[in-house]
Amino acid sequence: MSIACRSVYHGEKVDLPSGTNVTLSGTAQETGDKATQRYHVTSGSKQADGTMTSIREGGVWCFQKAKADSK
Repeated sequence: MSIACRSVYHGEKVDLPSGTNVTLSGTAQETGDKATQRYHVTSGSKQADGTMTSIREGGVWCFQKAKADSK
């Protein structure tokens, strides 16, 4: 099952590298058919924080994009 939005990724599979861990934090901020959520990701010794955006397509929430915070 893919959580990536078909309208954005055109049916392509979106995979995270092996060993990648994403943790969502706080409460999602929902506005109509769009929501944003803070995240923290680790992959090996690398870490990043940022904001993930999801949209509702056909009544189902799906991943649209993620943007890491500027360092």
